[in-house]
Amino acid sequence: KGFGIHELMDQVGAFIGPLLVAVMLVYWGYRGAFLSLLIPGIISIALILTAWSMYPTLKSISIEKPRIGFKGFSKSFWIYVAASSILALGFMHWSIASYYLKTYSVLSDVEIGLMYSLAMIVDAFVAIPLGALFDRIGLRILFINPILAFLFILMLIYTPQKPLLLLSAIPWGIVMCSEESVMRASIVKLVEPSKRPLAYGLFGVVFGLAWAIGGYTYSLLLASKIYLMVYTLTTAITSLYLYHILTSHTKGSQI
Repeated sequence: KGFGIHELMDQVGAFIGPLLVAVMLVYWGYRGAFLSLLIPGIISIALILTAWSMYPTLKSISIEKPRIGFKGFSKSFWIYVAASSILALGFMHWSIASYYLKTYSVLSDVEIGLMYSLAMIVDAFVAIPLGALFDRIGLRILFINPILAFLFILMLIYTPQKPLLLLSAIPWGIVMCSEESVMRASIVKLVEPSKRPLAYGLFGVVFGLAWAIGGYTYSLLLASKIYLMVYTLTTAITSLYLYHILTSHTKGSQI
């Protein structure tokens, strides 16, 4: 639930930002839109400097020193990394989705910005419920990610009507929220405290590389809907299967 609260606060700005840019685009164009981003940027830097001046030295409450080394990670952790990496391969990054919407003249620049704002507000609204659900059912909540990632592509590519197309931002926002909340919290269930710093770093590197490779793959497949859907469905099914192995191995709770 703590990760969910953090994600909620994060997405307040993530929602207002694209909305601000969309409004500025309508009245002042790209120049005014980019200049307007100076305001939240300056405020953010000022808050960071304020926090640094108030708390110049951070002290960990953990009494156990972190251990560096790849030995000691459980089999469940590696299954989780593999499943999540394959999920990343099939989860289209928003930059690729917006490129598709713009290049094929599906939506206008302003509509793309509003669609992203919708994704961010969905992300914010589901953050705490997802966190609470994770506390209740554990790792089984991960099953929604491959399903919704596939649903997003299905709606994005095959939805003929603009209102329904805009709604494709909903499954994307939920997966993004899960990635930044319950997928992080899952590591706590799979890794002992002394290994968690390295586990988070390792997971971030592998997941990020997989997401980058997935984005490149999608950029090659955008011209072919059939190959694109086959690729997306393959990654979704594979990820679901590995998450099933994970929950069976851990019984949905602890290692």
